[in-house]
Amino acid sequence: MSISRSGLNGKLVYNPDGGLIGEVVDTAFVLGSNDFSLVVRVNHGISIEVGWDKIGAGKDILITKENIDPSTAKQVAAAPAVQPAQESSGSRLRLGIPKILPAGQKKTVCPSCGRDATWIKQYSRWYCESEKKYI
Repeated sequence: MSISRSGLNGKLVYNPDGGLIGEVVDTAFVLGSNDFSLVVRVNHGISIEVGWDKIGAGKDILITKENIDPSTAKQVAAAPAVQPAQESSGSRLRLGIPKILPAGQKKTVCPSCGRDATWIKQYSRWYCESEKKYI
């Protein structure tokens, strides 16, 4: 079974003991290698990196092979939609969908969950991807 990148975003990640780690918000990979990681938001905008090799099972949720402690995992800084590669061989490129805002419009957050909302140009409305509703 294969999972697309868009199919990973929004999936919840759990430890084998059932403890919630967080939600997948992005993916990352090392240029020139097969290293692939999930960027997982653990709380209040703090994100950690979880290597794909650490994932043991997945369908509607993802379960790690071993317990991951978010407080000791590698944190990932927020990045723009595309971050140019640096000269070191271990640099990571993060890909995302750029959010284009209407002229004069500022970033908006969902009043229910506090997460960033996405501007849907076609409908001229803000949409909360985590709550799956327009705000």
